[in-house]
Amino acid sequence: MTNTDDMLPFFADMPKLELLYLRGNPGTRKITSYRKSFITALPSLCYFDEKPVTELERMFAEAYIRGGKEEEIRVRDEYAEGQREAKRKYMESMR
Repeated sequence: MTNTDDMLPFFADMPKLELLYLRGNPGTRKITSYRKSFITALPSLCYFDEKPVTELERMFAEAYIRGGKEEEIRVRDEYAEGQREAKRKYMESMR
């Protein structure tokens, strides 16, 4: 693989890829939003570069790829508000 532009599509053609370790590969330095890009392109990826891929991380990465940092912040805020609301409802039900 000589062109870093080919790296992401190369791995994206592996639909069952669950574990990928590219840390230290010089070609990854040229990929914008490296971790987010790979997590979004590889939906079956469970473990990437020494860290597990959580569903929450995947949700935020997809938001970022879809609409940039602003979209990721919006989705993070929406998630946090949902968590606060769920906690409030739980506390209410315990009274």
